[in-house]
Amino acid sequence: MKAELRIPRFQLGPAPEVDIAAEALTIRNTGPIVLRFAESVVTVESAHLVGRNTDLSISGRVSTEQKSPLDLRLGGKADLGFLQDFSKDFISSGGVSLDATVRGTWSAPQVNGRMKFEKAAFNIADVPNGISDASGTVVFTKDRATIQSLSGETGGGRIELSGFASYGGGQLVFRLHATALGVRVRYPRASARWPMPI
Repeated sequence: MKAELRIPRFQLGPAPEVDIAAEALTIRNTGPIVLRFAESVVTVESAHLVGRNTDLSISGRVSTEQKSPLDLRLGGKADLGFLQDFSKDFISSGGVSLDATVRGTWSAPQVNGRMKFEKAAFNIADVPNGISDASGTVVFTKDRATIQSLSGETGGGRIELSGFASYGGGQLVFRLHATALGVRVRYPRASARWPMPI
């Protein structure tokens, strides 16, 4: 059996009852999304999605009979500002670019590739320091994500992060190391001394 699915107009966004900026989170296709089915394989011929500072492409194949059905590629860039649309206690900005392949099974996908942060900023309410102007790269190798390089500004100084996160076997294991220079952390007034240099 052979078949073709062509979607001329596709749009994905939050439900009307969700109290977040609908337009900010909406992504849509720029051309027809084309899927073809032949010999028990679904091939993504064309899938190009755009949104606010977001431009993503998906290609590859999904087999309906193999034990490891996934063979997909994702590439493009996304706006980190969408994270703050989910929570008023979280502020984020900047961009992230992605170039990765996803292979294996649905329950244990193997991701290989890299994600690059560009002038990213994160700040959480009630946390003394946020991070701004962050740039760096996270490398994905199967079930492990390693910070190849990631540095930014916080508390008037610089901070460099390294470490990894392993997410195989349904359990998250991570190690994070931070090196700070000239950073000041502001504690609540009830504390003995603040700001305190590190």
